[in-house]
Amino acid sequence: MTRVYVHPGARGAALAAERRLVAVVVDALRATGTVTTLLAHGAERVLVVAGPEEAFALRDALKAADSPGGVLCVGERGGLMIPGCDRGNEPITTDEIVPPTVVFTSSNCARVCLGAAAAPALL
Repeated sequence: MTRVYVHPGARGAALAAERRLVAVVVDALRATGTVTTLLAHGAERVLVVAGPEEAFALRDALKAADSPGGVLCVGERGGLMIPGCDRGNEPITTDEIVPPTVVFTSSNCARVCLGAAAAPALL
């Protein structure tokens, strides 16, 4: 029998990681749509980080390492695009092509995803 546990927010994500369960994170307002759209338009990996400083440092390190296909930095705090990011946390238009690597941070979803980082799988 399959069991499903529903626990909201960062605490629920951490609980899944502690219990070695698969964690499913849904940020119904923006981040889930943004990440899904990025993947549908060419992103091969979305690297979730805690904050802007970490996002900029990772983006710069990947660019310095000449990451194949380029790097896109997506970030939002309080619903607004973080200055210095390539775009905010909103789904892209259908004609945009996304580089294979995306560095992503947001007010809520990034925190929850990072809380579930030790889970065997994160969807």
